[in-house]
Amino acid sequence: MDRELLILKNNLEVNKLAAKCLMVANLFLISLWLFTITDYYGYDMYNTSIVFFCCLLLLMIPTILVNVFKFQKQSIKYYVIMCVLVVVFLLATFISYDYVVLAIFPLLIATMYCDRRLIAITTVVECISVFLSICMRYFILYNVALDSEYSSFAEAMVYGVSLRFVLILVTTLFSYYIVDRNMHMLNQTFAANSDLVYSQEELIYAFAEISESKSKVTGEHIRRVSEYMRILGNASGFEKDYVDKLSVAAMMHDIGKLMISEDILDKPDKLTEEEYAIMKNHVLYGEAL
Repeated sequence: MDRELLILKNNLEVNKLAAKCLMVANLFLISLWLFTITDYYGYDMYNTSIVFFCCLLLLMIPTILVNVFKFQKQSIKYYVIMCVLVVVFLLATFISYDYVVLAIFPLLIATMYCDRRLIAITTVVECISVFLSICMRYFILYNVALDSEYSSFAEAMVYGVSLRFVLILVTTLFSYYIVDRNMHMLNQTFAANSDLVYSQEELIYAFAEISESKSKVTGEHIRRVSEYMRILGNASGFEKDYVDKLSVAAMMHDIGKLMISEDILDKPDKLTEEEYAIMKNHVLYGEAL
């Protein structure tokens, strides 16, 4: 299988897995909402409910795209990451800044895609959202003199932003390490698989050359069948990698004729019943080979 094709299939599988994770995250959000609206925390029930309802809707978007509309596009991963990032931003800004620790969740999802570029984009957007969140909480949503989590904006930057930046960057480093390790193992696997495929193809070509040296008619027939399979595979719309495998494998269909005498293979006259019985056994010889 082609390396890029395998990564594409992995992304499609991760889309489904991410959709399931977001369904679980919705259950987590519902439980958080039930705890948050209690009198113990002192939040406004109406405004809090609106924020959580918006978060639930956002997390449902990727699930609907993947499970309901059956979208199979690469761009789904960006919708997944952005929806989670917006949810973390809403919770950290309008509910509690402590929810910003959930910023590691989109990074974990990005890691599953084995995409360094996606991890980098996620990290940058997360850092920006953390900064914007603390700014909105400090300058817009709260009266500094009455109900601020920090005594000054400088304190908010040091204790509110910098520590979260460290958390995000450390998580990013771990994500990069995991992706690099996985890609290294994947490249090693593909290198070993390529060597194996090359050896198999060389063995098949060797059998085909032996067949051709033993009987020119049989050798030409093997090459014609191989080319027929290539044409039929392309006409059927199969992928190039699969068509190549079909063409090479087709060369083995008459390999059992190596065990048949040249006198029978190249006999210009009609075969006797005994010779024909021997000729029919070439399929059994081929299976044994």
